[in-house]
Amino acid sequence: IWNRLEMKTRYWAKKYGNIFVITGGGLENGLEEIGEEDVAVPDYFYKIIAKGTKDNISVVAFLMKNKESSSSIKQFLVPVDVIEKRTGIDFFKTLSKEKQKKIEGKVSTNGWKF
Repeated sequence: IWNRLEMKTRYWAKKYGNIFVITGGGLENGLEEIGEEDVAVPDYFYKIIAKGTKDNISVVAFLMKNKESSSSIKQFLVPVDVIEKRTGIDFFKTLSKEKQKKIEGKVSTNGWKF
């Protein structure tokens, strides 16, 4: 499923030109560790993709468990607020509170070609 999201991200980059992509794993205590360096294996991953300008920004966000899935990537769409709560990161803090509320509080695929 993650590979399909990566392919869709590349598609959007070609279609829309400049996009902004934030990708990460959910790190928390007690995760499985692998390798000699004891690298933590996240239980979930997230990707936030934005396009447009600060005044006209459009955002989609995905949250996926670290496991195989045959579901559509649309099944993993979440509001940015969900990812912010899980990570403790304010991703769009430079935007006004009003703009943050508009783009972070709901899922909107308007303007995104799936």
